[in-house]
Amino acid sequence: RSSYAAGMNSSVGGARRNPAEAWARPSGGIPPAPAGSSFPKAAPRPAGPPPEVAPGQRISHPVYGPGRITAINGPQAVIEFDLFGKKNVVLQYARLTLL
Repeated sequence: RSSYAAGMNSSVGGARRNPAEAWARPSGGIPPAPAGSSFPKAAPRPAGPPPEVAPGQRISHPVYGPGRITAINGPQAVIEFDLFGKKNVVLQYARLTLL
């Protein structure tokens, strides 16, 4: 038997371990971040779709590639991508570029 299995069964290998003790690290866990450090701020996203976005227009998406806008429903658009088929996207966050 492995030492893990022996520690989990009270009849083999002695008494059960306290789960909190089993997961405690001798080094004290993850060290704190250095003073003054922080994660980089995300780039601001555009406020909304470009005003010239309209059904029938060719666009490009950073993940799905080129496609054509088939419908606009308020803040969302239906886009038929060349390689990924039909997707619904929120125009404010889709980062579309016009082709």
